[in-house]
Amino acid sequence: MANPFSGTPDRSRWQSQAAVLVLVILTFFVYNQITDFDFINYDDPQYVTKNPKVMSGLVKSSIMTAFTSFHAANWHPLTWLSHMADVTLFGLNPAGHHLTNLLLHLLNTLMLYFLLYRMTGQRWPGMVVAALFAVHPLHVESVAWIAERKDVLCGFFFMGTLLSYQRYVKHPGMIGYIRTIALFAMALMAKPMAVTLPFVLLLLDFWPLSRLAPDTVPQKAAAISWKLILEKIPFFLLTVVSCTVTWFAQSHSGAVTALSRIPLDMRMANAAVSTVNYITKTIWPVDLAIFYPYPNTLAGWRVSLSTLVIIGTTLSVVWFARRLPYLAVGWFWFLGMLVPVIGIVQVGAQSMADRYTYLPLIGLFIMAAWGFGIRRETTWHRWTVRCTFVMVAVVMLSVAARTQVGRWKDTATLFRHAIAVTPPNAIAHQYLGFDLAGKDRFDEAKFHYRTAINIKPDYASAYNSLGVVLAIEGNLEEANASFSKALRIKPHHPEVHNNLGVVLERQHRLEDAIFHFREAVRTRPDYLVAHRNLARVQKSLRDSK
Repeated sequence: MANPFSGTPDRSRWQSQAAVLVLVILTFFVYNQITDFDFINYDDPQYVTKNPKVMSGLVKSSIMTAFTSFHAANWHPLTWLSHMADVTLFGLNPAGHHLTNLLLHLLNTLMLYFLLYRMTGQRWPGMVVAALFAVHPLHVESVAWIAERKDVLCGFFFMGTLLSYQRYVKHPGMIGYIRTIALFAMALMAKPMAVTLPFVLLLLDFWPLSRLAPDTVPQKAAAISWKLILEKIPFFLLTVVSCTVTWFAQSHSGAVTALSRIPLDMRMANAAVSTVNYITKTIWPVDLAIFYPYPNTLAGWRVSLSTLVIIGTTLSVVWFARRLPYLAVGWFWFLGMLVPVIGIVQVGAQSMADRYTYLPLIGLFIMAAWGFGIRRETTWHRWTVRCTFVMVAVVMLSVAARTQVGRWKDTATLFRHAIAVTPPNAIAHQYLGFDLAGKDRFDEAKFHYRTAINIKPDYASAYNSLGVVLAIEGNLEEANASFSKALRIKPHHPEVHNNLGVVLERQHRLEDAIFHFREAVRTRPDYLVAHRNLARVQKSLRDSK
């Protein structure tokens, strides 16, 4: 039986061109609609539409701020620069910002294909991995959400680092080594989730680069292993620096959840359940949402079963590591890259997030593609059957992903879907209410704010948002009560102090208003609105005396 993979260099070149064309078509089929979508009111204002430095575009002061600030509880200067560049090019036309995300995702897909092909010499498994990466519904959040530029931008430099490393291994030299380190540094400056990349390099040394062959004698293997680890020391140093800076940024911004709120045993249990949930949603990607609430409790059987799945899979891939090395590499790629975002250090109120799978899922795709057996030695009959199955799976995932992309067209659609598919979701009700209030649909907005408060009685932001709507409607006493409840929950919330000050001013309680405006500017010195309000009320008080 003729081998379907054999052929002349011309055929090989044609096959690469065909693979690229297919990947481009798949990516645009799923995502072409996003250029018609709007910004959403969850993080997009913080990253773009209400961020004065980003709105200034690429100017000297903004560029300096990108490298010196911890805005949004992170240090990712290249992400800020990319948003500034978009504002410079497209203004506040969301189509341009979405297009940048789409093009970065496409580039990441193509680089992943060429990376795996160059490392393994096997075109079709690499093609399958790249196709799954391009169209999987779990990746929609990273591409369709403008504020998640950091995911696709980090992915771009992550792939660049791996391609550079492959070239360095093939043609060792100081220039290639330094280039690889520099690309890794840029990945970290796009999103610190890339901190696990040195471990990925060690996995690739095992397979497919075979720098440490499975059948190497133990003494020689130990020597080679230490040499490979020493080679990664500069990468690990950058990881330590990035982790330190990220911890400082997130802890000083109040983004890190204290152990007193979520104990370590609960975090470990949620990490195990979330890991298996990611696997489940990879296989059957339904009920995807922008926000998954953190559970109050987890059933013991779920935690135990999830832990057994993780331990059982880990032991299995280690057992077969010599014979099927791609299974071990894929599994530890997936597990290792989830470590920074699995919630042991809890940042934010989510139990898990689709965007966290953008790079980790590559590991599962590698396990599936190479494990499924679409390789050069496969006979024509088996190759045809398996390719047919893969094509059907990719088409089905593409259709599911395109449907999921459609849910990102605006804020209301996105959060209505989240409310429909997740347990009682206070965040989704809060942001849907915020969107409705912006459209003067105040009764509906109040319903969702109150629903959010019923779900999460200590939700200060929902009390604040409810107070704003009540104040607009002229219900000053109720607004005052709502703002006061928010401050009892979160005493140093600058926006609430400012809003309460405005209500007190309208109630002619000028001295009380001044107190809250002062608290707002004390808590947030750059709060210009509160400064203006304070100056106005102080003048009114002086004039009245």
